[in-house]
This record gives sequence, structure tokens and C-alpha cells, in this order.
Amino acid sequence: MNTNQDWQALSDTWRSQATPSIDMDALRREVGRQGRYLRRMLALEVGTTVLLLAFFAWVLLRPDNTLFDQLLFGSGSVVMILYQGYVLWIRRLELSDTGLDAQALLDLEIRRANTTHRYWRVGMWLGLALWLVLYAALLVRLHQGWDKGQVAGLAGGLAANVLVFPLAGLYGYRRCRQASERRVRYQKLLEQLRAP
Repeated sequence: MNTNQDWQALSDTWRSQATPSIDMDALRREVGRQGRYLRRMLALEVGTTVLLLAFFAWVLLRPDNTLFDQLLFGSGSVVMILYQGYVLWIRRLELSDTGLDAQALLDLEIRRANTTHRYWRVGMWLGLALWLVLYAALLVRLHQGWDKGQVAGLAGGLAANVLVFPLAGLYGYRRCRQASERRVRYQKLLEQLRAP
């Protein structure tokens, strides 16, 4: 038998095999589960931001606050509002998954995975920048001769974040790895869906 005929027969056999179809019910369940998680986390984050802003407002409205308190908590409020607005903006098109076909569901999940990376990258760099600004403010205050009682709250917050910040970073790293794995899987499913 001719070698070309062997290859042609193998090619014909390969093409005639049925390609596995995408399980739409499983896909919808998974995308729905991810959407519910995203909405819960976004609600938790917005709620936490509102509580922190209320605390900041309480500090700012106290009659015994200093110019330092006003600058610290006022600028902190602005940064929190801007960051939360950014998060809501990047997630605005990713909250609903109803009525989408297979390709749109896969595109949505790939977009959600990409946004997860952006969210954690921006959040961690912003958190580190804020921590460094607060640390610099603490050093300036100590250098200006404030007693330790006046800067105890700031020092305590900075010390707590020495533990909290790396834990948040590890959690973010885990979430980004999971998002990367989902993105690879969904891209393969999308390629399978688009294949002739």
C-alpha cells in the first residue's frame, strides 16, 4: 500500500471522529457559581469600604483631631473612594451571566480571569504604596518629637499590616493562579467551540 494512502486513511479516520461537545449545563453552573462568588465578594468589599469611610468621617468630625489626622483620614477617604470606583468600573460588565450562549459564557469567564489579575495587581501595589506613605508619616512624626502615645494608633495599624499585607498577598496569588487555570481551560473550550 502507498504511504500517502496510509496517511490519507489516517487523516480521514481522524476527521471522522466525533468531537466531544461542550456540556452547556455544567458550563452554566460553573459560570453561575463564579458570578455568585464575584457578586458576594464585591458586596463585601463595598460594605467594608462604607464602614471604613464612616469610621474615617467620625475621626474627621471629632473636635480634637489634628491637621495630621485630617490629612491622613481625608486623603485615605479619597483613595478608598477612587479605588472602589475603579473596582466597580472594571467589574461592571462581569456581574451578570444570564441569557448568554456558550461562546459568550466562555468570553465572560476569560474576561473575569483577566480582571482578577488586574484587580490584585493594582490592589497590592496601591496597598504597598499606602503602607509606605504611612510608614514615612510615622517616621516624620517620631522625628518631630511626638510622644509614642500620639502615634500609637498609626504604629499599631502599620504593625498589624506587616502581618495582614503578606497574607492578603498570598491569598491574591492563589486567586490569580486559580484564575489563570480557569482562563487556560476556558480558552481551550473556546477553541474547541470555534473548531470546524
